[in-house]
This record gives sequence, structure tokens and C-alpha cells, in this order.
Amino acid sequence: MTHLQTMVDSEWWAETIKGIPATVVQAFMHTVNDLKYFKKVETMRKVTSLTSMVMHHIESCGARASWVLPLFVALLKDITKWVESSAAIRYFSEETRTAVKSAAIARWHGTPPLQAGLMKPAHILANILDPFTTPETVDLPVDWEQKCSEVLSKFHDDTEPALEELKQLLLRYGPWGELIKRKQDRIKPPEAMEFASSVERVIWQQQRMGQTANDWQLTGSKQFPKLAEIGVRLAVAAIQSADVERCCKAHKVNYTVARNRMHSETVHQLLYTYINLRLLNKCSKGMEDFLTGAIAGCDDENEETTVITACDDPVVEEAEELVDEDVVPVDLEDLEYVY
Repeated sequence: MTHLQTMVDSEWWAETIKGIPATVVQAFMHTVNDLKYFKKVETMRKVTSLTSMVMHHIESCGARASWVLPLFVALLKDITKWVESSAAIRYFSEETRTAVKSAAIARWHGTPPLQAGLMKPAHILANILDPFTTPETVDLPVDWEQKCSEVLSKFHDDTEPALEELKQLLLRYGPWGELIKRKQDRIKPPEAMEFASSVERVIWQQQRMGQTANDWQLTGSKQFPKLAEIGVRLAVAAIQSADVERCCKAHKVNYTVARNRMHSETVHQLLYTYINLRLLNKCSKGMEDFLTGAIAGCDDENEETTVITACDDPVVEEAEELVDEDVVPVDLEDLEYVY
């Protein structure tokens, strides 16, 4: 409002409204001077900014399936708080406020057959299997066992043993329970830190979460063998199109018009090394020059038979042990949609 008032009071305003019908100018001036209108816009902006914040975060690089459920729960909590706020009650009718909350819930569950919901069974299972986000049983959806069984059935013909392991995991016993405590203590905000919304708090925590695939390979596989493979896959699975689009961009860099005779296996291996280049650089500083030269030096005469295998070098394999536990190489087969 301040910026609009400044514009109206400026010496350029008379020049700006030349040629504009007087009725349009009068309507605009009335809006600028309507304090209630801007209060109403500001109140609604509190909801739209939260939604925008959630969508921007979930589309960021590295977002994973275990983040979706906590984000929506936080968003719904903030929307409920907004619906009951004095400002919303003052400027909006009960019907409008209820419609905002209903729209958020409908987007989560979907409105078949036209709109698919954002919530998928894999999100609930991923939320449980990620030690950073493992909730208490009372905080899970009522039908969580049924939803998790749908995902487990894709890996096991008999889901009962895996589901029993899942229930044991939620009890937080043994090495995995200690791991959950360490991970969640690591992302606990200081007591003095305050957040304007539940969404901001969850995003702050998620930005400090590391990868968990190594945890499942080293610790989880021994205590929960039926869940280990699923835990690794959900830890690196793409939940939005951004990760897939990055693969397409990498494909365009390697597979060009001048280099269009490569076999599919060659392209796959080149993409593997290209996408995991950051990890390989941590393993060996000289690896970057080697990979860059190998990719750039591939010409039409030998590109059909040129295959670069990532992490075949014994030096690299030895150096991988020194890489931070949160860095996990991502195979192309893991880059799939969760929804």
C-alpha cells in the first residue's frame, strides 16, 4: 500500500494516467485509499506465502519422499491456525475460510477422477523409514498399515514379515532406535529459536537432514533385512520432476548431434559418471580432469565402444571409504517418480 500511495503522490502520476478513462483512475484511487482492502490482501497473503514456501522447498534439489507428509501436516496446522485467527474472521466469511482449508485437504487426497492427490502410500512409508523423520505411532495416519502394505507388496509376496519389522522399527529398539535418536537430536532447533509458522520450522529441520541410504546399508540391513532395500530406494527416489529434468539435461550434454551413434549402455554409463561427478571429485581430485577429458575426447570413431565405468578404479574404491557418510551415489534406476 505504501508503494502505491507513493506512486500516486509522485510528480509523474499526472503523466502516467494520461489517456486512461477517468472512471478507471477513480476506481484505482478508491482501492489505494481503501485500508480494509489492503488488510484483507495482507491476511490472505499469509496463506498463499505458506503454500508457495512449501512448493518451492519440495521442488528443491535433494528433496525426498520422507519430507512430504511432515510438510503437509505443518501446512494444514498453519492453515487451521489462520482460519481461527482474528484477522481472518474479521475480513473473511466462515464459508471462505472453510473453503481454503477444504481446498488444501482436497489437494492432498485428490478429487478423482480429475485430480490426483499429492499423498501416496510411498510418502507414508518413507516418512517411517527415514530416521530423521520417523514419527511416533500416534502421529501416523489411521490407515498407515494398509498404505505401507501397498508399497511393501511390490517387494515381497508376503508382506506380513516386513510389516512386523516396520512395527518393531516404530518401537525404536536396538541400534536403529539409537540412530533415530541421534539423527532427530541433530536437527532439533535451539530452544531460543522462534519460527513464524510450523512450515518454517519443518523446512529448517529438513534442510539439515543428511542422506540415509548408507544408514540402511550399514545398520538397518542387519536389524530389518526385509525393509533395507526399500529404505535405500526411498531415500534416493525422486519425488518431483526436477530430478528427472536434471537427468535429461545431463543426457543432452553427453548425447549430442555429433555423438549420436553411442549404444544405450554407453550413454547409461556416461550419465552415471556425469551425475555422480561430485562424489568422484571427493574421491580423487584428478578424477575430474580424467572424466572431463574422456567425455570431451569421445569422437565418432570410437564412441560406439567407449564405456566409462564409474568407481572401477581401486584407488577410487579405497577413497570412497573416506567420503562423508551422507554422500550416496545415485544410480539412474533410483531416479523414479514416487507419484
